[in-house]
Amino acid sequence: MSSLRLDLTTEQLAKIEQCLKTLQWETGARWVLLADMTGQFISERGLPRGLNSLNVEAISALAAGNLATTREIARLIGEEARFKLLLHEGEHQSVYLSDMEGELVLVTAFDNSIPIGMVRLHTKQAVNHLQEILREVRAAVPSPAASLDEDFGQLLASEMNFSFEPGQGRENPDAKIG
Repeated sequence: MSSLRLDLTTEQLAKIEQCLKTLQWETGARWVLLADMTGQFISERGLPRGLNSLNVEAISALAAGNLATTREIARLIGEEARFKLLLHEGEHQSVYLSDMEGELVLVTAFDNSIPIGMVRLHTKQAVNHLQEILREVRAAVPSPAASLDEDFGQLLASEMNFSFEPGQGRENPDAKIG
């Protein structure tokens, strides 16, 4: 699992929100939520507001923790790849969790009257679309090593230029004053 810091542009966030809106509409889900694997809330669609509102921060953190737990179970039983999908089936509604490359978690809550196959199909399509957006975000973020190398190189060149300019830098200790 990598630790991608999501610095989303307004356009990228709008694409994410449209993807969540489409997923909710196509599946008939009660709500959908996107968070990162540290449990940080990113976006949602359809969550109730007001008195009966859900705690998005708690849902985000619990969903991320749940996938981290199943990732460890996969490792312990010798599964090479992580478990990418997780279904919690309740009496009246279910929650479907999708692990997106170990970086994001997509949570879809839906009534049990909705066929799980339909939820799975449309969620897979949404995950593919969200992964395209994630690739855009990654491409826009310079690698820390490249930034460090570039900054270090510029600083080093500047200091060397300053040090070797005539009349700059250290004085010759053998020079006589006088």
